[in-house]
Amino acid sequence: MLEITKKRPVTTRKLHECFACTQTIDKGIKAIYATAKQDEQHTHFHLHQKCNIKLAKNKNALSDGVYRGCLNDIESTPQWLMEV
Repeated sequence: MLEITKKRPVTTRKLHECFACTQTIDKGIKAIYATAKQDEQHTHFHLHQKCNIKLAKNKNALSDGVYRGCLNDIESTPQWLMEV
């Protein structure tokens, strides 16, 4: 399972792929740069700011953990569940 160890906000200088939704992050856009560890292998990736928020709000829906394209596989948590 992927364990995110650090996140920091950045402004991109080139095109990147969002790890969570697999869409392109354009040049000059504010994004989240994350470093992570999986099976003792270190990795890093970028996230849209909105995708980072969606990941935080949908932790319960991601029982398999965070993986490439994970936001494409889950549906949003209904508002009434988030209030409980």
